[in-house]
Amino acid sequence: MLQRWLNVKHNEKTQQKKNTTNIPIATVSEEKPTQPKPKAKPEWTELSLQHFVKYKWVFKKDDGLVGCKFCVQFPNISKQTENFVKGWGGTANGYKFEAFARHQEKDFHKKCKQEWEKNLGEVTNNVAPEVSTWIAKISDNFRDELCTKVIAENWLSTEDVAADKYGSLLDAFEQAKANVGTTYRNRHGFDVVNAVHSDMILADQKMCFQGMRYFSLNVDLGTDKAGRPQEAISLRGVDTQKGELVTAALGFTQVRHANATCCKDSLFAKMAEHGISKEKARKSWIAVGADGASVNMGSYAGLKALIQNESGDANLEYLGWWWILVLQCVFHLMQLTLQDLSRI
Repeated sequence: MLQRWLNVKHNEKTQQKKNTTNIPIATVSEEKPTQPKPKAKPEWTELSLQHFVKYKWVFKKDDGLVGCKFCVQFPNISKQTENFVKGWGGTANGYKFEAFARHQEKDFHKKCKQEWEKNLGEVTNNVAPEVSTWIAKISDNFRDELCTKVIAENWLSTEDVAADKYGSLLDAFEQAKANVGTTYRNRHGFDVVNAVHSDMILADQKMCFQGMRYFSLNVDLGTDKAGRPQEAISLRGVDTQKGELVTAALGFTQVRHANATCCKDSLFAKMAEHGISKEKARKSWIAVGADGASVNMGSYAGLKALIQNESGDANLEYLGWWWILVLQCVFHLMQLTLQDLSRI
């Protein structure tokens, strides 16, 4: 039986070779070469709720133009010629997320944000209302409806399902006798619930982190899909109220340059966003884990040196926090070991 099957396969391959060798030359020459695929066009969109959710500093002026509330509040620091300072109405194609991201990384914007937080308090999401102002006013029926929508939104986000399926998922919940209400059952509703949920998570994290006596950070520098450097930051500590180990993802931060100074600044910016001041970090931060790249473990200009050393390069800022342990990630070491073993 096996020999018969092998003979059949051999005959098929022989026939295929004959067919390919007997193709007329004229037929081959008349085939047009494949055209290269066109480059993807920039993603231009209309101004939507996603812009306000992703960039908390965005607001809409009375004349309908989009502006940065940080830079508008402090005109002596910002540049009046910038689009988000004088007001921007987009282009004929709409709004591009990259324009918002570029403005967010500019130095004068960061300075205006620091002045805002120093004088006017913490930046809150201008789409989702503060939880503390309305949580006591909602009815049990609306509470059940909100919980169902948060569960649906969280499932789509964690399972990497398209947000357009939000309405269909709520329809399925409704068939299962869950209270889903009659409003905000489309993509717009998904964005609203997502914004409220993100603020709830951030509020819970702030409350938990304030009670931590000690904590450590784990950082990993990489790039996003566009090739821009970004840093992933997570925190580990013990919840003093529950007595449990907490591992929380603080999020991704885009850094201007993939160097130790930008990485250090992104760490403190992300900690401040989660309610951990520099003074709190000085008292409670005990360790940081990272891979063995020179930007992290460099003895003179790496992240380790900027944290532990008191002095060095005159152009760099050193903290002198010698008590903080800077540990090389065990998983990265194991990966390097396995790569070396695979070459033997």
